Amino acid sequence: MILRAMTNKARAFTVVELNIVVLILLLAAAFVIPSILAIQKSRTIKDLEGNVARLPIEAQNASIKSQLPVTLQLQGTSLMIQETPATGSPTTVKQVDLGQNLTIAAAQLNGKTVDSGSWIWHAYPDGTTDVGGLQFSEGSLTRSLVIYADGTSNWTNTELPDISLQQWTAGQLLQRVQ
Repeated sequence: MILRAMTNKARAFTVVELNIVVLILLLAAAFVIPSILAIQKSRTIKDLEGNVARLPIEAQNASIKSQLPVTLQLQGTSLMIQETPATGSPTTVKQVDLGQNLTIAAAQLNGKTVDSGSWIWHAYPDGTTDVGGLQFSEGSLTRSLVIYADGTSNWTNTELPDISLQQWTAGQLLQRVQ
């Protein structure tokens, strides 16, 4: 009988031991959860940056395919690709919502600094495009999307550089006509 009582006691945990285990689990979660959330936020921003970086080449391809000028512009918190026919209203081809992660701090178009609300980048059916870019802020970080004359783009970890000298002559001629 005494042996049986001792073996039952040996199998049970005390309240203090259970509290210590729970405390250790809570401390581990307190260290792990912020790291997981930071990784998830970083991945979301990287995905968003990838989607934004693909927009100029997608606009250029849409323009060549439709044989209509296509614009890339900021509307609210979204970047939109729109086909712009000679008559009628523009048609939205694609939209990428920037959400609250990225805000536009500066905009440049064909060598001139412009207001981000009036920034409209063009791709033409002959494959030519405007040059320009957008400077994004995420907290204290500054990143710029530079869009080259051939429709390609890349991210820089600097303020928006002036790349107006890289514009195609055909793109300049088209702009003079408009």
